[in-house]
Amino acid sequence: MKSKLTVLSDSKQLAVARTHSVVLDRGVEQGGEDAGFRAGELWLIALSGCVGGSLNHRARGYGYPQAVTQVIAEDTVNSKGKVVSVVFTLTFSAEVDCETRVKLLQETREHCKLLNTVGPHIDLKLQQHSEDALPVSQDAGGSALTEIAAAAAGDGEQEKQQACQLEDGSCCI
Repeated sequence: MKSKLTVLSDSKQLAVARTHSVVLDRGVEQGGEDAGFRAGELWLIALSGCVGGSLNHRARGYGYPQAVTQVIAEDTVNSKGKVVSVVFTLTFSAEVDCETRVKLLQETREHCKLLNTVGPHIDLKLQQHSEDALPVSQDAGGSALTEIAAAAAGDGEQEKQQACQLEDGSCCI
């Protein structure tokens, strides 16, 4: 892959990759004109595209033409302005069962090229949109794990169940 960035002004830039272009600019509050995306927004868009594309590509192997219909990415920054976490909230197609959702997210977390380039100092979480949650049985502790890492660490049924669990019994991945 290759891209080219041309600086147009102190705040504005033009990025080109293949035959596509996009303007980058700072917000007005940061001295820009808000004439385009901020670089951090494009980073989140790229990560979301990788998550959604990777997951849907893998879903075809399970017989689902489109498992995820929306990915929302939101970052958290510390007091120095450094990104410390990114939460991806995914909206699944209703027909995808909880067990398959867990498998798809495990595989996506493992194989998504862009997620794998993010350093360990940034916490990545993949979770299901709350209106899209599937009910699952409660474990004795009623744990509320919101990340897939717990399930990806092992392949036992208990880890999968916990990764697909909210306090109210819905599926949170």
